[in-house]
Amino acid sequence: MKIYLIIAAITLCIDTLAVGIACGAGKMRFSADGWTAFFLTGAVVVILSAFFGRMLVIFKTGKTIGGILLALTGFIIILQETGFLKDIPLLGLITAPETSDTDNNRIIDGKEASVLAFALSVDSCIACTGSGKTGLFLPAAVIIMQPFFINLGIIIGKYLDIKGGGRFCSLLSGVMLLALGVENICMT
Repeated sequence: MKIYLIIAAITLCIDTLAVGIACGAGKMRFSADGWTAFFLTGAVVVILSAFFGRMLVIFKTGKTIGGILLALTGFIIILQETGFLKDIPLLGLITAPETSDTDNNRIIDGKEASVLAFALSVDSCIACTGSGKTGLFLPAAVIIMQPFFINLGIIIGKYLDIKGGGRFCSLLSGVMLLALGVENICMT
């Protein structure tokens, strides 16, 4: 069960790695308050989602709803990344993270980081809502992995100057979320 949750947490954070790579390749960085806002916004969204998921468990619907939401999120990401679905504004930040730098100074400040963290936490939010039965392991893993993956992505993007890797990572994330969602529905 813990392996499944670790795989789910990594899957949920793959898009964060892709955003980090794009930020690093674009020579963007986070300010100190940007890092704080990124971490806190992501943590609050994920914790509230886990709390809501616990409420769903009381009504015995959490796993089914979670599986459906995971599969739906994965399907939407796949459609968006393959061009069959026009960019959804909030998810558009994931495919073009440089748009989160609203003042174009190449530094992600607190306000910009909060919006970016919220956009990156949407799929985590859905998954953590569906994982109410598993406790706090998945939300805790996501809270730890999101800042780690964005920082790793910035380092990779800065030193390897990778362009276009973000779309592949987002597509991979969508496929993995769809598979986890279908598995979750089938095991109910």
